[in-house]
Amino acid sequence: MSLTLLDNILAGGQEHLSLSKDSISRSSNAPEEQRTDLVKGTEDDLKARAAVAKLFDLKKSILSCDEVLSRIQSYMGTFQADLKSVSSDIESLQTRSGEMASRLQHRKDLEAVLGPAIEESILSPQLIRRIIEAKVDRSWLAALDSLEQFSENEARQRTIKTEFPAQEVEKLRNIAVARIRDYLVTKIKSLRLPKSNIQIIQQSSLLRVRKLFTFLSRYHEVLSSEIMQAYCLTMKWYYTTHFEKYQRSLSRIQIRNITKQELLGAEEIPRSLGNMFISTQKQSVKKDSPGSLVMTLGTRAKYLHDNTSGIILAYLADTEKESYFLERVFRSYIVALVENAAVEYLFMNEFFAPKGARTISEHYSTTFEPLFQAAQNYVKLMVSDSLDVLGILTCIRVCQKLSFDLQKRKVAGLEGFLDVLLITLWPKLQSVMDLHCQATKSAAVSVSSVNESAKNKTALPFTKKFSDLVFGILVLSKASREEEPVSHSLDRLIHDFESSLTRMAATCDPKLRNQFLFRNYLHISEQIDNTAGPLAEKHKRSFKSFVESLG
Repeated sequence: MSLTLLDNILAGGQEHLSLSKDSISRSSNAPEEQRTDLVKGTEDDLKARAAVAKLFDLKKSILSCDEVLSRIQSYMGTFQADLKSVSSDIESLQTRSGEMASRLQHRKDLEAVLGPAIEESILSPQLIRRIIEAKVDRSWLAALDSLEQFSENEARQRTIKTEFPAQEVEKLRNIAVARIRDYLVTKIKSLRLPKSNIQIIQQSSLLRVRKLFTFLSRYHEVLSSEIMQAYCLTMKWYYTTHFEKYQRSLSRIQIRNITKQELLGAEEIPRSLGNMFISTQKQSVKKDSPGSLVMTLGTRAKYLHDNTSGIILAYLADTEKESYFLERVFRSYIVALVENAAVEYLFMNEFFAPKGARTISEHYSTTFEPLFQAAQNYVKLMVSDSLDVLGILTCIRVCQKLSFDLQKRKVAGLEGFLDVLLITLWPKLQSVMDLHCQATKSAAVSVSSVNESAKNKTALPFTKKFSDLVFGILVLSKASREEEPVSHSLDRLIHDFESSLTRMAATCDPKLRNQFLFRNYLHISEQIDNTAGPLAEKHKRSFKSFVESLG
């Protein structure tokens, strides 16, 4: 409904209401019937009046809505203008965003090309601070690597225009060299401290940061040589001091031995307890009774294949009252020396690798040559009065096993030392075997003992001692070659024994002579039957043939 139409209706209604009021005023003078009609007409007028009032209210509402719609229309116009502006801004932002993305990618590509070159051309403040102030340890090596890489790329730096002064790089490198020098000197000094653990210092404090010495060798050759010399002199003092003390301790130990009167086949002479010990100038040597185990191998070879157990400790050697066989004392000293020397050889070749194999070998020899010479003299003194064949042969096997183990570990600095020991031990073994051969050749056994052996079908004590000695030699020669000196000495000893046994058999009853030889050779054959190796097989066949020929 339009406002014009509504206004016309409202105007007609008002006119109608005016006429109704006039009619009511006139009705007061009208007759009764007319008054009734007027009342009805008045009620209609009231209804019309109420309707007109509602129409007035409707008009007000419509006018109010028109105002709201007008404002909304104004707002919509403003919003549309703003929306166009925002849309324009978004398009502008999209364009700028695309341009920025393109520029960013271009910058990344440029950084990928220039970044490494720039990093190689400058030293960061963080790197400089770490080199100067940080603790020297494994983490410090990372900063040292960066500095070294920078130094290695110095030629490339000359092609790039940089304001970083070259002398500043040299200063920083000199600071690093000085800090490395102080660190290594401190660690070398700690090796001289009482109760210092050399291997822990080597493994934890030196080998883990061996790049320090590599850096030092590269940028200060003279200082690195001085550090190497200082270390070698320190270790020379350390090993010499400790092994001299260990040698003095071992010299107090009593070593079991036999006298010339107890050689194989020599006449056994009773002795009092007062002559149970003989002595050298520096080493106490115990002489066992005729029934001792010096001529018997027994368990003496149990430590031959184990380099770690059975070592006599220094503090025990000072208070030890028990006597030991020769090879036990020899093995304790030589194994301790060789193991320490081998560990030191491996350390020096790894830590001082930049110096080259020749320089390392020279310094290693300087460090250990006095100690090796002292060890050679000690071994000569130790075996000088020994007549223990099995002990000396065991010492030889110890040296051979150590030499084999060192070859597997690729330790090349000890072959000469072990060879010198073998040069000392082999002639000594031959000389002792010669004494046994001479005693065996001139062995004197009473006729009654020979006859008693034949009658009782038992071997002579002389034969039992001989078989024990041969058994021990064959066991210790399991892996030996026939051209070894011991094989020739053993052949001679067996030949002299056979001659003496034949001479003894000639003194007994002719009826028992064959039985006497059979029992003695059978005892030897049974004794060595469980031995193995080329040398053992040779003599097993020989004695079995004797037994078969006499049986």
